[in-house]
Amino acid sequence: MIGNLAATWQAGEYGNIEFTILTDILGGQSCFSGNTALENHLPTELKLADPRERRDVQRAIELWRRNTWGNDSIPFAETFDFSSMRKDWCYRFLICGAHAAEDAVFVTYGSKFAQLLGLPDKALTATPFIQQIPKPYRGMFSEGYSKARVESSPVILKGTFSYDANLKFYRAVFMQIMLQPNWSKQLIFGSFNCRGATPRENIV
Repeated sequence: MIGNLAATWQAGEYGNIEFTILTDILGGQSCFSGNTALENHLPTELKLADPRERRDVQRAIELWRRNTWGNDSIPFAETFDFSSMRKDWCYRFLICGAHAAEDAVFVTYGSKFAQLLGLPDKALTATPFIQQIPKPYRGMFSEGYSKARVESSPVILKGTFSYDANLKFYRAVFMQIMLQPNWSKQLIFGSFNCRGATPRENIV
């Protein structure tokens, strides 16, 4: 459960946000060593060797839906069961913030998500998440975050990026988890994966 997730906010200053993620969420989570460039760790989205990776977006949606309490409902953080991701969040991420994506911050993310985006092994909770990811991805993440804030169902985005003169396919999902009904800040849970297009796929 996420009941042991403690978050302390002070005067709206994200530099003062302190997140304590106890072992019921991050217990045993493995982390890769160091920072890795995006282009060196691009798994394929449509033809992945490991079908578990190919289905991660769908599996994240199924986990979120198992924690809802009815149709068109948003799960509560207090009762959300993250135990299936104890070892590693893989391609998944958790963001906390209010209405503006520019002010929201990462709470945690998986090692493969970090590898894809060249992020540190541990989430930096004092810097807005949108500033930490490569510029070509910021528009998509901002859109997904903003839509998930007002939707009671998963927001699925898929398409292509142009990155370093290369075309990359992506698939992502963003889903809201409620901290408290009357709080402006909520959690956004999701999964993101991308792959580089083959030379044949780059031909228009």
